[in-house]
Amino acid sequence: MLKMKSLSEILNEKCPGAWAGGTLESPLGVDVDEFRFVTICPGLSIGNTCKASLREFVEGYDYKGHGVIAALCDGGMKGLMNLASGNGFVPKEAHISGCHFCYEARKFLRNIFPDAFTLLT
Repeated sequence: MLKMKSLSEILNEKCPGAWAGGTLESPLGVDVDEFRFVTICPGLSIGNTCKASLREFVEGYDYKGHGVIAALCDGGMKGLMNLASGNGFVPKEAHISGCHFCYEARKFLRNIFPDAFTLLT
Protein backbone atom coordinates (compact mmCIF):
# COMPACT_ATOMS: atom_id res chain seq x y z
CA MET A 1 0.00 0.00 0.00
CA LEU A 2 3.00 2.30 0.34
CA LYS A 3 4.55 4.10 -2.57
CA MET A 4 7.98 2.68 -3.30
CA LYS A 5 10.98 4.91 -3.90
CA SER A 6 13.34 4.15 -6.73
CA LEU A 7 16.87 3.10 -5.87
CA SER A 8 18.25 6.22 -7.56
CA GLU A 9 16.00 8.39 -5.37
CA ILE A 10 17.13 6.58 -2.22
CA LEU A 11 20.80 6.79 -3.14
CA ASN A 12 20.51 10.59 -3.10
CA GLU A 13 19.22 10.58 0.49
CA LYS A 14 21.30 11.27 3.55
CA CYS A 15 20.98 8.85 6.44
CA PRO A 16 18.56 10.35 8.99
CA GLY A 17 21.11 9.73 11.74
CA ALA A 18 21.14 8.16 15.15
CA TRP A 19 17.73 7.12 16.39
CA ALA A 20 18.38 8.36 19.94
CA GLY A 21 19.20 11.82 18.62
CA GLY A 22 22.25 13.49 17.19
CA THR A 23 24.04 12.11 14.18
CA LEU A 24 25.92 8.92 13.41
CA GLU A 25 29.09 11.00 13.72
CA SER A 26 28.06 12.28 17.14
CA PRO A 27 25.08 10.45 18.64
CA LEU A 28 23.33 11.93 21.67
CA GLY A 29 22.40 8.54 23.06
CA VAL A 30 22.75 4.81 22.66
CA ASP A 31 20.63 1.79 23.40
CA VAL A 32 21.77 -1.46 24.99
CA ASP A 33 19.64 -4.43 23.93
CA GLU A 34 18.92 -7.64 25.80
CA PHE A 35 22.02 -9.26 24.26
CA ARG A 36 24.15 -6.32 25.52
CA PHE A 37 24.77 -4.86 22.07
CA VAL A 38 25.30 -1.09 22.16
CA THR A 39 23.40 0.40 19.22
CA ILE A 40 23.02 3.88 17.73
CA CYS A 41 20.41 2.83 15.19
CA PRO A 42 18.21 -0.28 15.37
CA GLY A 43 20.48 -3.22 14.65
CA LEU A 44 23.60 -1.10 14.04
CA SER A 45 26.05 -1.98 16.79
CA ILE A 46 29.14 -0.17 18.05
CA GLY A 47 30.04 -3.01 20.40
CA ASN A 48 28.88 -5.39 23.07
CA THR A 49 29.14 -4.78 26.81
CA CYS A 50 30.19 -8.41 27.26
CA LYS A 51 33.52 -7.35 25.75
CA ALA A 52 34.01 -3.85 27.23
CA SER A 53 32.18 -1.37 29.42
CA LEU A 54 29.46 0.90 28.12
CA ARG A 55 31.64 3.84 29.18
CA GLU A 56 34.45 2.63 26.93
CA PHE A 57 32.14 2.42 23.93
CA VAL A 58 30.59 5.82 24.53
CA GLU A 59 33.77 7.71 25.41
CA GLY A 60 35.89 5.99 22.74
CA TYR A 61 33.33 6.23 19.95
CA ASP A 62 34.72 7.32 16.60
CA TYR A 63 32.49 6.59 13.64
CA LYS A 64 35.53 6.08 11.41
CA GLY A 65 36.35 2.91 13.35
CA HIS A 66 33.12 1.27 12.20
CA GLY A 67 33.16 0.43 8.47
CA VAL A 68 29.41 0.41 7.91
CA ILE A 69 28.80 3.57 9.95
CA ALA A 70 31.70 5.32 8.22
CA ALA A 71 30.26 4.41 4.81
CA LEU A 72 26.91 5.93 5.82
CA CYS A 73 28.46 9.04 7.38
CA ASP A 74 30.92 9.80 4.64
CA GLY A 75 28.83 8.82 1.64
CA GLY A 76 25.20 8.59 2.73
CA MET A 77 23.15 5.89 1.08
CA LYS A 78 25.58 5.91 -1.88
CA GLY A 79 28.41 5.12 0.53
CA LEU A 80 26.50 2.17 1.96
CA MET A 81 25.61 1.02 -1.55
CA ASN A 82 29.26 1.19 -2.62
CA LEU A 83 30.36 -0.82 0.40
CA ALA A 84 27.66 -3.45 -0.08
CA SER A 85 27.87 -3.73 -3.88
CA GLY A 86 31.67 -3.96 -3.65
CA ASN A 87 31.05 -7.14 -1.68
CA GLY A 88 28.47 -8.58 -4.10
CA PHE A 89 25.19 -7.01 -2.98
CA VAL A 90 22.60 -6.54 -5.73
CA PRO A 91 19.83 -4.19 -4.55
CA LYS A 92 16.19 -4.21 -5.53
CA GLU A 93 15.13 -1.41 -7.90
CA ALA A 94 12.75 0.11 -5.33
CA HIS A 95 12.38 0.25 -1.55
CA ILE A 96 9.87 1.75 0.85
CA SER A 97 12.45 4.15 2.31
CA GLY A 98 16.13 4.75 2.80
CA CYS A 99 15.87 2.85 6.09
CA HIS A 100 14.40 -0.14 4.22
CA PHE A 101 17.30 -0.06 1.75
CA CYS A 102 19.77 0.31 4.63
CA TYR A 103 18.26 -2.72 6.38
CA GLU A 104 18.56 -4.84 3.23
CA ALA A 105 22.16 -3.77 2.63
CA ARG A 106 23.08 -4.35 6.29
CA LYS A 107 21.44 -7.78 6.24
CA PHE A 108 23.71 -8.65 3.30
CA LEU A 109 26.80 -7.19 5.02
CA ARG A 110 26.23 -9.07 8.28
CA ASN A 111 28.49 -11.97 7.22
CA ILE A 112 31.25 -9.57 6.16
CA PHE A 113 31.08 -7.24 9.20
CA PRO A 114 29.66 -9.47 11.97
CA ASP A 115 30.65 -7.09 14.80
CA ALA A 116 28.77 -4.19 13.19
CA PHE A 117 25.32 -5.64 13.76
CA THR A 118 23.20 -7.07 16.51
CA LEU A 119 21.98 -10.65 16.40
CA LEU A 120 18.58 -9.64 15.03
CA THR A 121 19.71 -7.51 12.10
